[in-house]
Amino acid sequence: MVVFICCSGGGTSSMFCVHLKRAMTDAKVIYEYVPDIVKDYEKLTAEYDYILAYGGLHMITEQTAAEFDKYCDLILVCPQVHHHFASHEAIMAAYDTPIKKLDPKVFGTMNGAKVYSDIKYFQKTGEWIG
Repeated sequence: MVVFICCSGGGTSSMFCVHLKRAMTDAKVIYEYVPDIVKDYEKLTAEYDYILAYGGLHMITEQTAAEFDKYCDLILVCPQVHHHFASHEAIMAAYDTPIKKLDPKVFGTMNGAKVYSDIKYFQKTGEWIG
């Protein structure tokens, strides 16, 4: 499963990926900058249970939405860019990949365990409870 965690530029989303990976002790996990994951997609998806991609929300545009849909199973938006959420949700509406908001308290405390639990629930039900 590929989860794209996006903030304004990729700095805090990469930091959150570190905390999320630490919580995912029962799985094979890697986190990388989203373009690097796309470059090695076949190899990485064969080797890892979860791939945590990080980068800026601005990377999702009308021109790139199809690629995000192809390579990502879930897009999680960090709180500092929630004000841009509606426009990016509209961009992704034509595609199957869901885009969801990360809870500000969960993100602020870097609670990777909570988000991992939410991701597993999402995998089972298709619903995001975070």
